[in-house]
Amino acid sequence: MVVGFWLGSIGGDIPGEELVSFVINEFPNTQLIFGIPIIVIGTVIIIMIIISFFGAKIGKWDFNIVYGRILKKLESLLAEMEELRS
Repeated sequence: MVVGFWLGSIGGDIPGEELVSFVINEFPNTQLIFGIPIIVIGTVIIIMIIISFFGAKIGKWDFNIVYGRILKKLESLLAEMEELRS
């Protein structure tokens, strides 16, 4: 997703280049690593840490939203089948 944003073209402008030029114009003393401002690298690292910490909970929440009703129906069908078996 980040690479698509960074390199993708939106209306002829490349967002990654626009962001870098904006940061360099606003903060001319910004240090660059491989042409990317340290501020951007730090922000991406912080976002990655947050996503890795909350990723399992977000995944479980998303799974329950998409498949929650289906799983409840399957559980009730299995319970009825067990009841009919005995």
